Amino acid sequence: MAHHDPPQDTTLPEPHASRGMWQSFTGLFPLVFSVPILIFRLWAVGIVVGIITSVCVIVFHLKQRQGVTALDIGTLLFGLVNAVLYFGFGNTFLVSHLDVLIYTLLFGQVAIMQLRGEAWTTQYAKRSVSPDVWETRAFREANRFSSLVWGAAFLLCDLAALFGPVALIRLYLPIALLVVTAVATPRLSQWRARQFIAA
Repeated sequence: MAHHDPPQDTTLPEPHASRGMWQSFTGLFPLVFSVPILIFRLWAVGIVVGIITSVCVIVFHLKQRQGVTALDIGTLLFGLVNAVLYFGFGNTFLVSHLDVLIYTLLFGQVAIMQLRGEAWTTQYAKRSVSPDVWETRAFREANRFSSLVWGAAFLLCDLAALFGPVALIRLYLPIALLVVTAVATPRLSQWRARQFIAA
């Protein structure tokens, strides 16, 4: 019987050569594309764009055989609820506070998973790295660290959306922060993994 050695903690969670790191963050696409539209109170267009983007993200990952995450399903369900409330009852409460609600829910999700000893980013990181490193302590530590970074980013987004002095800051500062965090996450994760291995 062939013997398979367990994954080594000296293995860095490098991105898979055939996948881009951007695939880890596609669940945020509906938010990035719909919120700028909703800020101008184009409720119907924003809702439709959000739903279409959510469906495209889910279909893409199913075709890639990567499965779907809680964020993928959550954004789609949130969009469908908004559609029912707006088109069915003319209620704009959820859609008019969409950014704050989503940032709050995402921060809560990160916090709850951290308290349970789980890293929020793990489900997304698995889309872009080899399965060989999924069970290594370096991979788990890198995701624990990057989950804390994302939790802080969502909290700052929430505060900016709630207390920004002008509408442009309430909208674009959180989106800019999300983009910067998404770009920085792979590098920060690699840095933390190297630190963990070297310790």
